[in-house]
Amino acid sequence: MDNFAFCTIVYGEKYNKLSKKLIEQITGLGHTIYVLTDLPDELPNDNKIIKIKYEKEYFSFHEKLRIVKECLKTFETAIFLDSDVVLLNINDLSFFNDIKPGLHIFATFGNIGSTFFSDDHPPCPFENARNTKYGLHGVEIMERFGYKYKKQYHKEVDREDYLEHFLEGRWIIKKDNGKENDFLNVWESLVDFCESFDISLGYTKTIGAGEGAVMSIAAYNSKITSHVISPLVATINKHFISNYQEKLDGTKPWNIAG
Repeated sequence: MDNFAFCTIVYGEKYNKLSKKLIEQITGLGHTIYVLTDLPDELPNDNKIIKIKYEKEYFSFHEKLRIVKECLKTFETAIFLDSDVVLLNINDLSFFNDIKPGLHIFATFGNIGSTFFSDDHPPCPFENARNTKYGLHGVEIMERFGYKYKKQYHKEVDREDYLEHFLEGRWIIKKDNGKENDFLNVWESLVDFCESFDISLGYTKTIGAGEGAVMSIAAYNSKITSHVISPLVATINKHFISNYQEKLDGTKPWNIAG
């Protein structure tokens, strides 16, 4: 039996449609996928599809942690994929049974000094704009919880700099002697702050879009083993394609890592 399963969020008609390919591929290969969805009746009744009803009154990217928590109740490893990911030219996924414990990240986006801690956070300029910036309010919440947000990258350089900003469309967490729970708990402790801040600025369609920074903060403060960039990055980038249909349609560029 596999010690891993997949996880995704399907919210709204657009992603309900886009997710069908991924779900068919995963279950067709005999693997389990956990789906957090506001439209559970739109999914097939299949014992390889674990449907979790989306219950929050608004969509939030931070709900990724909820579906991963559910998966880790049964499996050693949770592989999170955005619902628009498509598998290409790969049929054997058994290598996921043998990956190292901890958090596997496949891309970073600069550092959280220019995202989470930037003071450039104007009111929402258009409907689908995203906020990833919390400025001094972010510093205050870190101090309140006692979380660190800078680290020393090189032993020979006596200076700390901001943590990396993780890209969060594809990532993996494998149980790591309980540190996986610490990671999820630190992440969860920041959710109310981030969501409330986004809502206050009018980003009501893209709440929690800075979750990659929060994941980075949670990883560092939980001391979970973090593989940044994971040894699996070449495999993931080659065979697990983010925004696949929109790339085919020309609405998103192929250089988006996801």
